[in-house]
Amino acid sequence: MLLGLGLAAGAALAQCPMCRNAAAAQPPEAAGALDLAILVLLAPAVALFCGVYYFSFRYRDGGEDD
Repeated sequence: MLLGLGLAAGAALAQCPMCRNAAAAQPPEAAGALDLAILVLLAPAVALFCGVYYFSFRYRDGGEDD
């Protein structure tokens, strides 16, 4: 798992330079709002992934409830 995080860190640095510079030039309040926006956009994607994961394991044996 740590290896995966280490490999992903390099990809995270390869963002659009113009977007990175524009975000870095903002005041601290705007940086906080940007961080909150990222979390708000992340929540539905994580919820959808967890839902699919949950139902795939729950019904992996053909839909029989234990």
